[in-house]
Order: sequence, then structure tokens, then C-alpha cells
Amino acid sequence: MVMDNLVLANLKHRPLRTIISVVGVALGVCLTMITLGLVHGLIRARAEREANVGAEIMVREAGSLGMDAWSSLRLPVQEANELLKIPGVKAAVPVAYYFVASDSGIGIRSVEGIPADGYQAVSSIQIVRGRPLRGEGNEAIIDVSYAEKQTTDIHDQIGLFGHPFRVVGIYTPESGPRIKIPLAAMQQYAGTLENCSAFLVKCQRPEDQESVARMMQQRFPDRRVILTRDLPAIYAQATPAINTFLNVVVGLEAVISVLVILLTMYTTIKERTREIGILKSLGASKSFIASVIEKEAFFISFIGVVVGFVVSFMAKAVLRNTMDLPMVVEAKWLLLAMMIGLASGLLGALYPALLAANQDAVKALSYE
Repeated sequence: MVMDNLVLANLKHRPLRTIISVVGVALGVCLTMITLGLVHGLIRARAEREANVGAEIMVREAGSLGMDAWSSLRLPVQEANELLKIPGVKAAVPVAYYFVASDSGIGIRSVEGIPADGYQAVSSIQIVRGRPLRGEGNEAIIDVSYAEKQTTDIHDQIGLFGHPFRVVGIYTPESGPRIKIPLAAMQQYAGTLENCSAFLVKCQRPEDQESVARMMQQRFPDRRVILTRDLPAIYAQATPAINTFLNVVVGLEAVISVLVILLTMYTTIKERTREIGILKSLGASKSFIASVIEKEAFFISFIGVVVGFVVSFMAKAVLRNTMDLPMVVEAKWLLLAMMIGLASGLLGALYPALLAANQDAVKALSYE
């Protein structure tokens, strides 16, 4: 109890420094939570929308799940006719994916090129307002979520490829990229006529999709045949570069917390040299003095973690409501951020604690 009162008194005695230290720890926690949440949220949302397309099978170029491959049209459209010859295939249509700059000029967004004929045979989307695409020209359809978030309606224009595209329809449910344009228009602006990014395949019997997929892989060994139901798991695992980036972010959180606490507690020890001498003259042991410093650092780190969690959840709501950015928060990330925040705080205070514990009482009392 005496130690707790001493720790709380130290924190209250220098409120500005305590607040700055708390903010430093909270910054590290927010960096981890927001980055992890946004990256995984975007990947998960993308995978779920692609899995929701309605087709059971997707055929892509081998190794084509990276962002660079999303923005490439390399497969010949004529392969759709070969896919239709495989037993169990009901429909196969070519589609194209491309990345363009967002309306704000910050970041990018994906666009899907779809054929006017045949797409409805493999897709589950329904036009709720307006009309479907006619197959050519600068027109687009958007999903209901995009229309609501961007306050975009029929006859409005969207800038794509440096040209205005008129919105002619709004569809549901969310499926693949939120903006869809005629495949012919995308081929024209991408400069790759008669090519596509992937094929969507509908099976005659959905329960036969695994056997149909095996036959496709045998027929086209240089293609990647994917069951759309497996897309969320595939996207989550096929991001080694992103995982490396996230590990760096987590490491930065630890470094920020260690440096903040180290600087705070080291400065505190220098200012309390005389006080430490008084404690030693009254019989305080090295372990008692070190534990006071470590406990003070723990309290600062704990408050910083809590503040970081609160700010992260507020940021999640703001990003969702204002920018339509999906941010997910999982319990394991909360635990990870908390453990890093607390452990790095204790580690950062270790050197100052040992420095304080080993001070000579006589020199400390004469310190001015």
C-alpha cells in the first residue's frame, strides 16, 4: 500500500510528463491496432465479395492473387469456349480486374470489367435501380453500399481511366469490385483487346464443383483453378509481403513504447536523485526502489494501452462511416497490443530502475 501511494504520488506530481508518456504508449498501440485492422479488413472484405459472386469456380493465371496480377489482363477470352466443353460446366464468362485512382486522389480502387452477355448466368447480382450494362461505352453499375457511401445515383458520373463513366444501374448483393464497367471498355483503356483477368464458371450441379475443378486443372495445368468458397482463406494466407510489413509495424510499437518509457523514467530518476538518497537513508532496499520505478512504468503503460484501445475503436467507427474502410478488430490483436505495450514499458524502465537502485546514498543526498 505504501508503494502504491508513492507511485501514484509520483505520477500526480508531474502530470504533464505522465500524460505525454501515456500518449506515447497509446500511439504505439493505435499504430498496431489500426494497421492490422485495416490491412486484414481490406483483404477479408475483398475476398468475401469475390466469394459472393455466385460462380463456384474461378480460373486465373498461375500465381495471380497479388495486387499486380489483379490489374493485369493476360488470359485470352477464347478460353471460355474451352472451359464450356468440360463436363459439368453450365456457363463460363471472362472478366477483368483493374486498379484506378480513387476519387479523392488518395489510394486506389478496383474496377471489374464484365461482358454484357452471359454474366448474369454465373452471377448472383440483381439490378435494383436502373438497367444492366449494354456491353460497350463509358457506363458503369455500382453496388448499393458504394451508392450509399459515395452518395452516387443513376445518371451520376464516376471518373475512371481519366474519363467520365455514367452510372446506369445499382446492384445487390455486394459482389467483387464495387464498380463494374463493360469488359470491352476496360480492354480498350487497358490496351489489351481480347484479353481478360479471369473466368467465372458456374457448374450444372454445385455439389460437383470439386470434381469439375479437378478436370479443369488437368485440362489447363498452367492456370490456377480456385473454388470461390475458398477465397477468404486463400487471401488470408497468400500475403507474405504484407505479413512482413505487419511484423515491422508491431516491432515499431514495441520500440516506441520502450523509448518513451526509457526517456521518461531516466529523466525522472535524474530529477529524483536526492529523493532516492533519502529513501536509501531510511533503509529502503535496492529491490524496493527498483520496484517503485517499474511499477510506475507499468501504470503509465497500462493507462496508455487503455487509451490506445479507446482511440482505435473510435478510429474504426470514423473510417467505416466516413471513408467506407473496413477495419476488423480481433481479440488476439487486442491481447498482442496489450502484451507488447506492457512488456515494452517494463523493459524500458529496467535500466532507469537499476540505475536508481544502485545509486550511492551519500552522493544522492548531496546531489543538487
